[in-house]
Amino acid sequence: MTAHHGNLFRNHPRLATAGLVALTVVIPVGLFAYWQHQTPGLVATALALLTCGIGIVAARLVGMLLSGPAATNYRMLFGMLIRMAVPLLLCMVLVLQESPLLQYGFVYYLLVFYQLTLVVDVCWTVTSLKHSPTR
Repeated sequence: MTAHHGNLFRNHPRLATAGLVALTVVIPVGLFAYWQHQTPGLVATALALLTCGIGIVAARLVGMLLSGPAATNYRMLFGMLIRMAVPLLLCMVLVLQESPLLQYGFVYYLLVFYQLTLVVDVCWTVTSLKHSPTR
């Protein structure tokens, strides 16, 4: 049996996308945050990325519950709502509590990662729609 390790990224486009995102955006943003504020900047960056990730996971879980003829439209609508609501609510809480994370650029990193995760999630959705069987 021969393993085809050279085709790993071709066979798993989501893995390739995640790797490309990590190399081109997440690592430089993390290095910039560390350069600006040392460890607190890295913590703000990690929390911003985690917040956006939680929004995507929640949106995907809600999307799995929806079925029917208009399920794709509802998944898009509720997915966008949830994906946007999670970071927005966290920002509101941090502003109201005057959190020190705001000093370390949390909101800026959140904006960067929100746009990034939005693009990646939409690409994954389009890819999955292309490969799903039609009726």
